[in-house]
Amino acid sequence: MREKIVNILLQCGMKEQDIESKDYITGDFLDSLMMAEVVIAIEDDFRLEIDGYDIIPENFKNVDAIVELVRKSLER
Repeated sequence: MREKIVNILLQCGMKEQDIESKDYITGDFLDSLMMAEVVIAIEDDFRLEIDGYDIIPENFKNVDAIVELVRKSLER
């Protein structure tokens, strides 16, 4: 799952050297437009729907936070 999410981040424009950053938001690696692209790609690739309440910066802080968000969304 993590590898698939990393590929989505790369496809949405994140640079490979920024993937392991601890905070995409404060590091300016992920803006609101890219976050929307990531959400759409995740929903398409994993065939799930991310609740609108979950689309907050904390859930997109880094790759591990995104993996956890996808896990939660899959359990619903």
